[in-house]
Order: sequence, then structure tokens, then C-alpha cells
Amino acid sequence: FVTYLIRNMYRRYSYSTRAQAGLKTYGSRAQKIATLANLDKRVYQPHRLLWNADHLTIGPILLGKILPEIKFEKHILKAKVAVDVAHPKSSRGRVAFLLPGVGGNASATYVRATAASLLELGWTVVVINSRGLGEHAPHLNNPLSCVDVNTLVDDVRDVINTFFGTKYFDGGSTTEVYTHGVVVGFSLGALLTAKYFGREGKNVPQEICTGVSISG
Repeated sequence: FVTYLIRNMYRRYSYSTRAQAGLKTYGSRAQKIATLANLDKRVYQPHRLLWNADHLTIGPILLGKILPEIKFEKHILKAKVAVDVAHPKSSRGRVAFLLPGVGGNASATYVRATAASLLELGWTVVVINSRGLGEHAPHLNNPLSCVDVNTLVDDVRDVINTFFGTKYFDGGSTTEVYTHGVVVGFSLGALLTAKYFGREGKNVPQEICTGVSISG
């Protein structure tokens, strides 16, 4: 590991840009961008604290070791979808739905970091795992039959409605009244978030204030 860090210590990034033929600019900011585009090559010199080319990969791994432990309640939706729910110490009637990327679940570092921040702000956190994913996901006889965007969006819709309408959880249901909600998706979850709002439209519960799609 140390050898790897030393080997990458002086790695530098470079990128090439080429001017676009017939490019028209309006305003000083656009002209500055056009000027940069005319340069064949620019070398990016990272800050000395960010000298390693893979710090964005290494950082989250180290961060995962210092994140607080989050106690998630584990629920099953319609005997097919694993859902993890964490409650803040002092609830404010707000709920955030997190949709992880492929292979991600409530134990993923980026999900835990997001959940920890939201819990501190008084938000209930609901992690919606895609079918077949999640630490307590039900066994699926034919997982490939579930690889359909509309089916996954149906699951997202049903989980969200669980907190604002009909109760779907097996063996339990929510009792708290939520007045505000947000949907945050990562990678595959970002796709499902956009698809959910685009497809459901006016059927999205009025308590849902916004959606955020984060794609890496």
C-alpha cells in the first residue's frame, strides 16, 4: 500500500481540448471559456494535499471506518424488496428516501455518510434496495426477471406510498406522520429517481418536495 502511494505521489493529470469550429460566444465568461478551449493542452497541478491520483477512491474507504454506526430497522416490501429504515433522535416529520447504486445497500459508505448527515438534521432515512440487493433481501428464484426499470420504479413508488398512504410492510407499518419528503438516488438509483418523477408525475405524493439524482 505504501509503495503504491509513493509510486503515485507525483502523478499529474492532463486533458486536451480543441476549439469548436464556428463557436460563438456572448459575454466575458463565455469568452474566457472559449479562450481555454483554444488551448491544445493544459496540465492540471493538484494541491499538495491531493497529490494521489486515487484519493477519491481511498478516501471513502478510510471514511467508512470512522462513520457512526447506524441502526436500521429491516423491513420487507411485498416479500420482494428489502428496505432499511433509520429514525433520528428527534423527528421533525421529514423522511428521505435513498436509492443506492448497483451492489450498494445501507452498509455502503456513501449511503451511510448521507444517512448520518440526514439523521443529524432530524430526517428519517429510508434506504430502498433494488430487488435482490440488500443484506436481508428475499431470495429470488429468477433475479433476471426483475431487471426491468418499470418494475424497480414500481417498488420505489410502493415504498414511498408506505410512508404517505397504504401500508405495505410485512409484519409492521409506519405510524408517524410525515409532512416533507425527498428522494435521493445514486447511479442506478439516480436513474430510478428520474424515472419515478417522470412516470408518476402528478401521482407523486404532495409531501415529496424534491428529487436528487447523483450519478458517478
